[in-house]
Amino acid sequence: MKKITGIIVKKFIKNSDSVFDPSVRKAYGKLEGWVGIAGNLALSAIKFYLGIVSGSAALLADAVHTLGDSITSAVVIAGFIMAGKPCDKEHPFGHERMESIAALVISNLLFVTGFELIIHSIKKIMHPSINRAGFTIMVIIAATIFAKEIMSRFAYQLGEMIDSDALRADAMHHRTDVAATAMVLIALIGARFNLFFLDGIMGVVVSLIIFYSAYYIFKNAVDTLLGKAPSEELIEKIRKEVLKTPKIIGVHDIIIHQYGSRSVISLHAEIKENLNGEELHGISEDVEHRIQNTIPSAMTTVHMEPLNPFHPDKKDVEQLISEICSEDNRIQSFQNLRIIGERDQFFSVLFDLVLSPGVQKNKMDKQSTLFKERLLQRFPNIKIFIRIVS
Repeated sequence: MKKITGIIVKKFIKNSDSVFDPSVRKAYGKLEGWVGIAGNLALSAIKFYLGIVSGSAALLADAVHTLGDSITSAVVIAGFIMAGKPCDKEHPFGHERMESIAALVISNLLFVTGFELIIHSIKKIMHPSINRAGFTIMVIIAATIFAKEIMSRFAYQLGEMIDSDALRADAMHHRTDVAATAMVLIALIGARFNLFFLDGIMGVVVSLIIFYSAYYIFKNAVDTLLGKAPSEELIEKIRKEVLKTPKIIGVHDIIIHQYGSRSVISLHAEIKENLNGEELHGISEDVEHRIQNTIPSAMTTVHMEPLNPFHPDKKDVEQLISEICSEDNRIQSFQNLRIIGERDQFFSVLFDLVLSPGVQKNKMDKQSTLFKERLLQRFPNIKIFIRIVS
Protein backbone atom coordinates (compact mmCIF):
# COMPACT_ATOMS: atom_id res chain seq x y z
CA MET A 1 0.00 0.00 0.00
CA LYS A 2 2.84 2.40 0.82
CA LYS A 3 4.37 1.83 -2.61
CA ILE A 4 1.06 2.53 -4.35
CA THR A 5 0.57 5.68 -2.26
CA GLY A 6 4.08 6.82 -3.18
CA ILE A 7 3.40 6.29 -6.89
CA ILE A 8 0.12 8.25 -6.70
CA VAL A 9 1.83 11.10 -4.83
CA LYS A 10 4.67 11.32 -7.38
CA LYS A 11 2.17 11.37 -10.24
CA PHE A 12 -0.23 13.98 -8.90
CA ILE A 13 1.89 16.25 -6.63
CA LYS A 14 4.70 18.36 -8.03
CA ASN A 15 7.82 18.61 -5.78
CA SER A 16 6.16 16.11 -3.43
CA ASP A 17 9.32 15.80 -1.30
CA SER A 18 9.13 19.49 -0.23
CA VAL A 19 6.67 18.67 2.56
CA PHE A 20 7.38 21.89 4.50
CA ASP A 21 6.27 24.02 1.53
CA PRO A 22 2.67 25.21 2.24
CA SER A 23 1.72 24.84 -1.45
CA VAL A 24 2.90 21.23 -1.46
CA ARG A 25 1.04 20.50 1.79
CA LYS A 26 -2.07 21.99 0.17
CA ALA A 27 -1.66 19.60 -2.76
CA TYR A 28 -1.46 16.63 -0.37
CA GLY A 29 -4.61 17.78 1.42
CA LYS A 30 -6.54 18.28 -1.81
CA LEU A 31 -5.47 14.87 -3.14
CA GLU A 32 -6.66 13.10 0.02
CA GLY A 33 -9.84 15.18 0.11
CA TRP A 34 -10.90 14.48 -3.47
CA VAL A 35 -10.14 10.77 -3.15
CA GLY A 36 -12.23 10.79 0.03
CA ILE A 37 -15.16 12.60 -1.59
CA ALA A 38 -15.25 10.32 -4.64
CA GLY A 39 -14.87 7.13 -2.63
CA ASN A 40 -17.36 8.08 0.06
CA LEU A 41 -20.06 9.21 -2.36
CA ALA A 42 -19.82 5.90 -4.21
CA LEU A 43 -19.85 3.80 -1.01
CA SER A 44 -22.65 5.86 0.52
CA ALA A 45 -24.85 5.34 -2.54
CA ILE A 46 -24.24 1.58 -2.38
CA LYS A 47 -25.07 1.44 1.34
CA PHE A 48 -28.23 3.54 0.97
CA TYR A 49 -29.49 1.23 -1.75
CA LEU A 50 -28.68 -1.90 0.25
CA GLY A 51 -30.20 -0.36 3.40
CA ILE A 52 -33.47 0.36 1.64
CA VAL A 53 -33.57 -3.09 0.04
CA SER A 54 -32.82 -4.88 3.32
CA GLY A 55 -34.71 -2.46 5.61
CA SER A 56 -31.69 -2.28 7.94
CA ALA A 57 -31.57 0.77 10.24
CA ALA A 58 -27.92 0.09 11.05
CA LEU A 59 -27.02 0.02 7.35
CA LEU A 60 -28.92 3.26 6.67
CA ALA A 61 -27.15 4.82 9.68
CA ASP A 62 -23.85 3.65 8.27
CA ALA A 63 -24.74 5.12 4.86
CA VAL A 64 -25.35 8.50 6.51
CA HIS A 65 -22.00 8.17 8.31
CA THR A 66 -20.23 7.45 5.01
CA LEU A 67 -21.99 10.40 3.36
CA GLY A 68 -20.79 12.53 6.27
CA ASP A 69 -17.26 11.43 5.44
CA SER A 70 -17.69 13.12 2.04
CA ILE A 71 -18.57 16.38 3.77
CA THR A 72 -15.59 16.11 6.10
CA SER A 73 -13.30 15.44 3.12
CA ALA A 74 -14.62 18.67 1.57
CA VAL A 75 -13.83 20.48 4.82
CA VAL A 76 -10.29 19.03 4.69
CA ILE A 77 -9.84 20.47 1.19
CA ALA A 78 -11.12 23.90 2.28
CA GLY A 79 -8.87 23.83 5.36
CA PHE A 80 -5.75 23.03 3.34
CA ILE A 81 -6.56 25.70 0.76
CA MET A 82 -6.79 28.33 3.51
CA ALA A 83 -3.76 26.90 5.34
CA GLY A 84 -1.73 27.29 2.14
CA LYS A 85 -2.10 31.06 2.09
CA PRO A 86 1.26 32.86 2.52
CA CYS A 87 2.30 34.88 5.60
CA ASP A 88 0.91 38.41 5.86
CA LYS A 89 1.10 41.35 8.25
CA GLU A 90 -1.64 40.00 10.55
CA HIS A 91 -0.36 36.41 10.42
CA PRO A 92 3.46 36.50 10.34
CA PHE A 93 3.74 32.74 10.90
CA GLY A 94 1.31 31.82 8.13
CA HIS A 95 -2.15 30.22 8.17
CA GLU A 96 -1.30 26.55 8.64
CA ARG A 97 -3.30 26.23 11.85
CA MET A 98 -6.36 26.38 9.60
CA GLU A 99 -5.82 22.62 9.29
CA SER A 100 -6.76 22.33 12.97
CA ILE A 101 -9.75 24.64 12.57
CA ALA A 102 -10.96 22.41 9.72
CA ALA A 103 -10.65 19.45 12.09
CA LEU A 104 -12.82 21.28 14.64
CA VAL A 105 -15.53 21.78 12.00
CA ILE A 106 -15.33 18.07 11.16
CA SER A 107 -15.71 17.05 14.80
CA ASN A 108 -18.82 19.25 15.23
CA LEU A 109 -20.44 17.75 12.14
CA LEU A 110 -19.76 14.30 13.55
CA PHE A 111 -21.26 15.12 16.94
CA VAL A 112 -24.51 16.25 15.27
CA THR A 113 -24.60 13.15 13.05
CA GLY A 114 -23.93 10.82 15.96
CA PHE A 115 -26.69 12.41 18.05
CA GLU A 116 -29.30 12.04 15.30
CA LEU A 117 -28.32 8.45 14.61
CA ILE A 118 -28.39 7.32 18.23
CA ILE A 119 -31.95 8.65 18.63
CA HIS A 120 -33.03 6.79 15.48
CA SER A 121 -31.35 3.57 16.62
CA ILE A 122 -32.89 3.66 20.11
CA LYS A 123 -36.32 3.87 18.48
CA LYS A 124 -35.36 0.79 16.44
CA ILE A 125 -34.45 -1.10 19.64
CA MET A 126 -37.83 -0.19 21.16
CA HIS A 127 -39.73 -1.09 17.97
CA PRO A 128 -37.62 -3.62 16.03
CA SER A 129 -38.57 -4.35 12.46
CA ILE A 130 -38.10 -7.59 10.58
CA ASN A 131 -35.39 -7.29 7.91
CA ARG A 132 -33.16 -9.83 6.30
CA ALA A 133 -30.37 -9.45 3.79
CA GLY A 134 -29.34 -12.01 1.22
CA PHE A 135 -25.89 -13.48 0.91
CA THR A 136 -25.09 -11.23 -2.09
CA ILE A 137 -25.87 -8.07 -0.12
CA MET A 138 -23.62 -9.19 2.73
CA VAL A 139 -20.77 -9.90 0.32
CA ILE A 140 -21.14 -6.39 -1.16
CA ILE A 141 -21.10 -4.89 2.34
CA ALA A 142 -17.90 -6.82 3.12
CA ALA A 143 -16.38 -5.39 -0.08
CA THR A 144 -17.23 -1.84 1.07
CA ILE A 145 -15.37 -2.54 4.33
CA PHE A 146 -12.28 -3.50 2.33
CA ALA A 147 -12.57 -0.37 0.13
CA LYS A 148 -12.94 1.90 3.16
CA GLU A 149 -9.89 0.37 4.83
CA ILE A 150 -7.83 1.17 1.72
CA MET A 151 -9.05 4.79 1.89
CA SER A 152 -8.13 4.95 5.57
CA ARG A 153 -4.60 3.68 4.96
CA PHE A 154 -4.15 6.04 2.02
CA ALA A 155 -5.17 9.06 4.14
CA TYR A 156 -2.97 7.97 7.05
CA GLN A 157 0.08 7.48 4.85
CA LEU A 158 -0.38 10.93 3.32
CA GLY A 159 -0.68 12.33 6.86
CA GLU A 160 2.56 10.62 7.86
CA MET A 161 4.34 11.95 4.77
CA ILE A 162 3.61 15.58 5.70
CA ASP A 163 3.10 15.10 9.47
CA SER A 164 -0.48 16.36 9.31
CA ASP A 165 -2.90 15.79 12.19
CA ALA A 166 -5.77 16.79 9.90
CA LEU A 167 -5.07 13.98 7.42
CA ARG A 168 -4.43 11.47 10.20
CA ALA A 169 -7.75 12.52 11.75
CA ASP A 170 -9.52 11.98 8.43
CA ALA A 171 -7.86 8.57 8.24
CA MET A 172 -9.25 7.74 11.66
CA HIS A 173 -12.65 8.94 10.49
CA HIS A 174 -12.44 6.46 7.59
CA ARG A 175 -11.36 3.74 10.04
CA THR A 176 -14.46 4.32 12.21
CA ASP A 177 -16.54 3.71 9.09
CA VAL A 178 -14.77 0.37 8.71
CA ALA A 179 -15.76 -0.57 12.27
CA ALA A 180 -19.29 0.78 11.79
CA THR A 181 -19.91 -1.23 8.63
CA ALA A 182 -18.54 -4.34 10.35
CA MET A 183 -21.15 -3.80 13.08
CA VAL A 184 -23.85 -3.56 10.40
CA LEU A 185 -22.69 -6.84 8.90
CA ILE A 186 -22.98 -8.48 12.33
CA ALA A 187 -26.54 -7.15 12.66
CA LEU A 188 -27.54 -8.57 9.28
CA ILE A 189 -26.03 -11.94 10.11
CA GLY A 190 -27.95 -11.87 13.41
CA ALA A 191 -31.18 -11.17 11.53
CA ARG A 192 -30.78 -14.49 9.69
CA PHE A 193 -31.12 -16.12 13.13
CA ASN A 194 -34.15 -13.94 14.05
CA LEU A 195 -32.07 -11.70 16.33
CA PHE A 196 -33.76 -8.56 14.97
CA PHE A 197 -32.96 -6.46 18.04
CA LEU A 198 -29.30 -6.53 16.96
CA ASP A 199 -30.09 -4.02 14.20
CA GLY A 200 -30.96 -1.22 16.60
CA ILE A 201 -28.14 -2.18 19.00
CA MET A 202 -25.56 -2.06 16.23
CA GLY A 203 -27.01 1.29 15.15
CA VAL A 204 -26.28 2.57 18.68
CA VAL A 205 -22.77 1.14 18.53
CA VAL A 206 -22.22 2.91 15.18
CA SER A 207 -23.34 6.17 16.79
CA LEU A 208 -20.96 5.68 19.72
CA ILE A 209 -18.10 5.08 17.27
CA ILE A 210 -18.98 8.37 15.59
CA PHE A 211 -19.01 10.13 18.98
CA TYR A 212 -15.58 8.73 19.82
CA SER A 213 -14.21 9.77 16.43
CA ALA A 214 -15.61 13.28 16.92
CA TYR A 215 -14.10 13.56 20.41
CA TYR A 216 -10.68 12.33 19.27
CA ILE A 217 -10.54 14.78 16.36
CA PHE A 218 -11.81 17.64 18.56
CA LYS A 219 -9.21 16.95 21.27
CA ASN A 220 -6.29 16.81 18.83
CA ALA A 221 -7.38 20.01 17.09
CA VAL A 222 -7.82 21.90 20.37
CA ASP A 223 -4.48 20.64 21.70
CA THR A 224 -2.74 21.95 18.58
CA LEU A 225 -4.46 25.34 18.73
CA LEU A 226 -3.71 25.72 22.45
CA GLY A 227 -0.06 24.78 21.94
CA LYS A 228 0.49 21.04 22.42
CA ALA A 229 3.67 20.07 24.25
CA PRO A 230 6.34 18.71 21.89
CA SER A 231 7.28 15.05 22.11
CA GLU A 232 10.25 13.92 24.21
CA GLU A 233 11.75 12.51 21.00
CA LEU A 234 11.71 15.92 19.29
CA ILE A 235 13.19 17.65 22.36
CA GLU A 236 15.97 15.06 22.54
CA LYS A 237 16.62 15.37 18.80
CA ILE A 238 17.12 19.14 19.16
CA ARG A 239 19.25 18.67 22.27
CA LYS A 240 21.61 16.31 20.43
CA GLU A 241 21.97 18.70 17.50
CA VAL A 242 22.78 21.64 19.80
CA LEU A 243 25.39 19.61 21.72
CA LYS A 244 27.20 18.87 18.45
CA THR A 245 28.13 22.57 18.30
CA PRO A 246 31.72 23.23 19.50
CA LYS A 247 32.03 24.89 22.95
CA ILE A 248 28.41 24.14 23.94
CA ILE A 249 28.27 21.70 26.86
CA GLY A 250 24.59 21.85 27.82
CA VAL A 251 21.15 22.98 26.74
CA HIS A 252 17.90 23.60 28.61
CA ASP A 253 14.59 25.48 28.37
CA ILE A 254 13.83 24.19 24.87
CA ILE A 255 10.49 25.72 23.87
CA ILE A 256 8.70 24.86 20.61
CA HIS A 257 5.67 26.61 19.13
CA GLN A 258 4.11 24.79 16.19
CA TYR A 259 2.29 26.58 13.35
CA GLY A 260 1.37 23.68 11.07
CA SER A 261 4.66 22.55 9.54
CA ARG A 262 6.47 25.67 10.79
CA SER A 263 8.36 25.41 14.11
CA VAL A 264 9.40 28.42 16.21
CA ILE A 265 12.08 27.27 18.67
CA SER A 266 13.89 29.00 21.52
CA LEU A 267 16.51 27.48 23.81
CA HIS A 268 19.28 28.25 26.31
CA ALA A 269 22.74 26.98 25.39
CA GLU A 270 25.50 26.64 28.01
CA ILE A 271 29.17 27.33 27.32
CA LYS A 272 32.08 26.79 29.71
CA GLU A 273 34.09 29.93 29.08
CA ASN A 274 33.60 33.66 28.74
CA LEU A 275 33.63 34.69 25.08
CA ASN A 276 33.18 38.04 23.36
CA GLY A 277 29.95 39.03 21.61
CA GLU A 278 31.19 38.14 18.14
CA GLU A 279 32.18 34.61 19.21
CA LEU A 280 28.85 34.07 20.99
CA HIS A 281 26.97 35.26 17.91
CA GLY A 282 28.90 32.82 15.72
CA ILE A 283 28.08 29.89 18.02
CA SER A 284 24.39 30.79 18.12
CA GLU A 285 24.27 30.98 14.31
CA ASP A 286 25.90 27.57 14.11
CA VAL A 287 23.16 26.19 16.40
CA GLU A 288 20.45 27.77 14.26
CA HIS A 289 21.88 26.23 11.08
CA ARG A 290 22.18 22.77 12.68
CA ILE A 291 18.55 22.81 13.81
CA GLN A 292 17.34 24.10 10.45
CA ASN A 293 19.17 21.27 8.68
CA THR A 294 17.32 18.83 10.95
CA ILE A 295 13.95 20.64 10.96
CA PRO A 296 13.85 22.65 7.70
CA SER A 297 10.89 24.80 8.75
CA ALA A 298 12.45 25.84 12.08
CA MET A 299 13.01 29.44 13.16
CA THR A 300 15.37 29.29 16.15
CA THR A 301 16.39 31.83 18.80
CA VAL A 302 19.40 30.91 20.99
CA HIS A 303 20.17 32.41 24.40
CA MET A 304 23.84 31.88 25.32
CA GLU A 305 24.71 31.19 28.98
CA PRO A 306 28.39 31.11 30.06
CA LEU A 307 28.89 28.73 33.01
CA ASN A 308 30.76 29.82 36.11
CA PRO A 309 32.73 26.79 37.44
CA PHE A 310 34.33 28.94 40.16
CA HIS A 311 31.12 30.41 41.60
CA PRO A 312 31.70 31.00 45.36
CA ASP A 313 28.35 29.38 46.28
CA LYS A 314 28.86 26.23 44.25
CA LYS A 315 30.10 24.12 47.19
CA ASP A 316 27.15 25.14 49.42
CA VAL A 317 24.63 24.52 46.63
CA GLU A 318 26.15 21.11 45.96
CA GLN A 319 26.01 20.18 49.66
CA LEU A 320 22.35 21.20 50.02
CA ILE A 321 21.33 19.22 46.91
CA SER A 322 23.20 16.20 48.27
CA GLU A 323 21.34 16.47 51.61
CA ILE A 324 17.92 16.58 49.93
CA CYS A 325 18.83 13.61 47.73
CA SER A 326 19.84 11.54 50.77
CA GLU A 327 16.34 12.04 52.26
CA ASP A 328 14.58 10.26 49.37
CA ASN A 329 15.49 6.68 48.44
CA ARG A 330 13.84 7.13 45.04
CA ILE A 331 16.79 9.35 44.06
CA GLN A 332 20.01 7.54 43.27
CA SER A 333 22.21 10.63 42.83
CA PHE A 334 22.51 13.97 41.08
CA GLN A 335 24.89 15.01 38.32
CA ASN A 336 25.93 17.78 35.91
CA LEU A 337 25.64 20.62 38.42
CA ARG A 338 26.15 23.92 36.56
CA ILE A 339 25.97 27.48 37.81
CA ILE A 340 25.48 30.44 35.50
CA GLY A 341 25.97 34.03 36.62
CA GLU A 342 27.70 35.93 39.43
CA ARG A 343 27.20 35.81 43.22
CA ASP A 344 25.90 39.36 43.65
CA GLN A 345 23.36 38.95 40.86
CA PHE A 346 20.60 36.49 40.04
CA PHE A 347 22.23 33.25 38.97
CA SER A 348 20.95 29.95 37.58
CA VAL A 349 21.48 26.50 39.07
CA LEU A 350 21.08 23.49 36.75
CA PHE A 351 21.45 19.80 37.60
CA ASP A 352 20.12 16.32 36.78
CA LEU A 353 18.37 14.06 39.28
CA VAL A 354 19.17 10.39 38.62
CA LEU A 355 16.33 8.11 39.73
CA SER A 356 16.68 4.68 41.27
CA PRO A 357 15.78 1.73 38.99
CA GLY A 358 12.03 1.31 38.52
CA VAL A 359 11.08 4.82 39.67
CA GLN A 360 8.84 6.65 37.17
CA LYS A 361 9.69 10.22 36.14
CA ASN A 362 6.08 11.40 36.34
CA LYS A 363 5.98 10.53 40.07
CA MET A 364 8.70 13.08 40.93
CA ASP A 365 6.86 16.39 40.44
CA LYS A 366 6.45 17.01 44.18
CA GLN A 367 10.10 16.21 44.81
CA SER A 368 11.20 18.71 42.15
CA THR A 369 9.08 21.36 43.87
CA LEU A 370 10.69 20.48 47.23
CA PHE A 371 14.17 20.92 45.75
CA LYS A 372 13.24 24.35 44.43
CA GLU A 373 11.68 25.47 47.71
CA ARG A 374 14.65 24.33 49.83
CA LEU A 375 17.21 25.91 47.49
CA LEU A 376 15.28 29.19 47.31
CA GLN A 377 15.11 29.40 51.11
CA ARG A 378 18.90 29.25 51.24
CA PHE A 379 19.66 31.14 48.02
CA PRO A 380 16.76 33.49 47.24
CA ASN A 381 18.46 35.03 44.19
CA ILE A 382 18.62 31.88 42.04
CA LYS A 383 16.67 30.34 39.18
CA ILE A 384 16.51 26.53 39.25
CA PHE A 385 16.37 24.05 36.37
CA ILE A 386 16.05 20.34 37.20
CA ARG A 387 16.13 17.55 34.63
CA ILE A 388 14.98 14.14 35.83
CA VAL A 389 16.73 11.15 34.25
CA SER A 390 16.39 7.43 34.87
